[in-house]
Amino acid sequence: MWGKKEVIKYYELFPRVEYDKSFNVLNSLGHVFEIIYSRDKDIMHIYAYTNSQLEVLRKDFGVNENVNIPVPKFVGRISFRNEKDFYWGAEFNDFNSFLTKLQPGEQLRLWIVLEPRLNEIFLKYSDKLKRNQSIIGKRQREVLASRLEGFAKDNVYYLQPYILADDKKRIKQLIKDLQNFVLTRSRKLKMQIRKTKGWEDRQPRIPRFHGLKIKRWLWVDEEKINKVAVIPNPSIIPVNFVTGGILPELPPNRNGFEIGKTIPSGKSYKLELEDLYRHGYIIGGTGAGKTTTIISLITAIKKAYNNAIIMIFDPHGDMAEEVASYFADDEKLIYFHPVESAISINPLALPNIPNREQALLLGFSNVMEIFEKLFGLKDTAVYVKYIIQVSMQLLYSKTPEPTFRDLYL
Repeated sequence: MWGKKEVIKYYELFPRVEYDKSFNVLNSLGHVFEIIYSRDKDIMHIYAYTNSQLEVLRKDFGVNENVNIPVPKFVGRISFRNEKDFYWGAEFNDFNSFLTKLQPGEQLRLWIVLEPRLNEIFLKYSDKLKRNQSIIGKRQREVLASRLEGFAKDNVYYLQPYILADDKKRIKQLIKDLQNFVLTRSRKLKMQIRKTKGWEDRQPRIPRFHGLKIKRWLWVDEEKINKVAVIPNPSIIPVNFVTGGILPELPPNRNGFEIGKTIPSGKSYKLELEDLYRHGYIIGGTGAGKTTTIISLITAIKKAYNNAIIMIFDPHGDMAEEVASYFADDEKLIYFHPVESAISINPLALPNIPNREQALLLGFSNVMEIFEKLFGLKDTAVYVKYIIQVSMQLLYSKTPEPTFRDLYL
């Protein structure tokens, strides 16, 4: 409604990455709420005005309480074209597809309000249809009366869509597109476009004494709410999302290195080196930020532990080069390239110790362990072990650093 000024507090919602098409938004936002889909250059922001407690919202969403929602220059209000459309109602297609049509700077706002007076209006009109004894249109009146009685048995919600943009032509185009998602008897919707200056977005209410104007309001039954007030699918529409439970507002008191801040309080969350002693995974698609995350971790560790030694083994080479490039100015950086760097390891070489007898014993022991693991030699492989031992004894008599090529020849 175009109403008086009303102070409203909004929240920004971050859906979970594990998209659930059957999720019932009423369980989180309640029976009276506004949901706003606001597209910027990169992502779709989701805002909501609701009476639900924060604890309830945080069961299903990440929540930011401090939001500032932009308001474009023009707003388009949408309603049924005529009274017949109001009584016959509308069929709805999933609004996820409609949201993909929003361009940067454009918004779809949906007020959804549980309104018992709609049930009363339906029942009164159903009785009126039954009292009409005219033969003309009798069957149609019977069908409509039955539909209205069916709707009146369940919760009925007043639905007020607004489309906001800086260009009137874009609003007209979006309302035209919306007709493919709100299917009415006349196949058309009524629009009113005005400037947002002086316009207040507040909860619509059916007055006690309502007239014909009210009978052009859009409405939706509870069964179809999830097609309208949708939680965008992150695989189709880019949104900010959370991957699981929200980090606790009272993070553990640690003296390690910072890995981030909690939402929405912004409190520091830290890990200690002991947390990294076990295995861990950083998983993500191409370009998701795995290397950036590793660089951030290394930076945080170096800042907290100046003497920490950090080693990276990269079989592909791309990540190692990027990390080495990032820390190129660090005088403690040591970078080895497996092909270009002049570095080699000879597992057959004798240990460099003064006592040759001990060096030979350690050398034989190391070589036997290598071959046992390479070929799975058992204790019964006596002859194989004997051949290896004799061969190495001969090689060590010639050089303290024989190679596998020497052993082969």
